Amino acid sequence: MALFAFYAKDKPEGARLRAEHRSEHMENMTRLDQAGVLVFAGPLKAGEGGPSIGSLIVFEAADEAAARALMEADPYTQAGVFEWFELLVTLKAFPKKVD
Repeated sequence: MALFAFYAKDKPEGARLRAEHRSEHMENMTRLDQAGVLVFAGPLKAGEGGPSIGSLIVFEAADEAAARALMEADPYTQAGVFEWFELLVTLKAFPKKVD
C-alpha cells in the first residue's frame, strides 16, 4: 500500500456545496475510516474559526489509480465542491513510533 495526500481548494460556491453534500461526504469518510484507509482527513480553514476553504486527506491505496478513484468517488468531488485538487504520493516520516 502507498500513502497519498489529496489536497483540494474549494470553488467560490464551495461553502454552499459542502452544506448540500456534507452528510454523503461524511458517510463516505466514515466508511473509509472503518476500512482502515484514512491516516488523516479534515477541512482546510480560512484562519481560526473561519470557513472551510478546502480539504486535506491523507490515506492509503494500492496505487495511484486506486487513490484517484477513491477521491473521485467522494460526494464532494462529484458535486463540484473543489476548484482544483492535487493527488500526491507522500511518506510518513514522523511521528516515530515509540515502543
